[in-house]
Amino acid sequence: MTLRRNEIPTDAEVREHIANIRARGAGDLADLIERNAFRDRQPQKYTCGLCKDTGFIEWTEERGGTRYEFAEPCICLKRKRELTAMQTSSLPDTERMNLGTYKATEDWQVRVLDSAYLFAGWSPKAADEIPPWFFVGGQTGAGKTHICTGICMNLIGQGRRVVYRIWADLLAELTEKRNRPEYRETMKRLIDTDVLYLDDLLRGNPSRAAVEIAWEIINGRYVARNKQTVISSEHYIQELIEIDAGLGGRINERARGFNNGIKRDNARDYRTKGGNA
Repeated sequence: MTLRRNEIPTDAEVREHIANIRARGAGDLADLIERNAFRDRQPQKYTCGLCKDTGFIEWTEERGGTRYEFAEPCICLKRKRELTAMQTSSLPDTERMNLGTYKATEDWQVRVLDSAYLFAGWSPKAADEIPPWFFVGGQTGAGKTHICTGICMNLIGQGRRVVYRIWADLLAELTEKRNRPEYRETMKRLIDTDVLYLDDLLRGNPSRAAVEIAWEIINGRYVARNKQTVISSEHYIQELIEIDAGLGGRINERARGFNNGIKRDNARDYRTKGGNA
């Protein structure tokens, strides 16, 4: 699903919504929405002509001689919630960076994109199943941020809370807060959110202090067990293990099945070529 800044549902989305309502047996509601949605179009005073910006569609039904009043959340309400969640996440360039706009022309791009779609569509088969993590490392400018942002947009569309942080910025923030109460508050938010996306984890040659902060975040989410984590890095998994076995090993374990490495090759640096990155 691709989120748009336009909150008004398209005709196709409305028809799909009506079909879903009708399929679950609420024919009266489906008829009401269909009448209101596709009657002669007049200049609209409302952002959403279905609910007139109330967020809900109200209707009555007679059952056994008694009339009952019902209310159904409008599809525009879901869209508004998704947009709010997307803005709160601080994800970068969501107009451009979604899975649908990632150009997969090479075999390695197809492989990474397929992995991203599988991860974004993952759902537990049992209540106690530990959700997987997603990792992509290697060549800079190869679209790692694009892929990970697209995953997070899909997860937001499923109602998940996502926090996005560029590692260098987060490290500077946490280092500055290290001996203050705000450190624990920030760390709690990073560990508690449904989905955390760490972009460019441990870039360059990280200091011991940087590795310790990264380990605290990774271990916190590892211990929580029910949290999904999305990670991009210029390092491969094996290189992260060499930097810190505990940190890299935890990522490797949880990302099993979604551990993607992009071979270092300047021909894959689409950012400098102005392409798909």
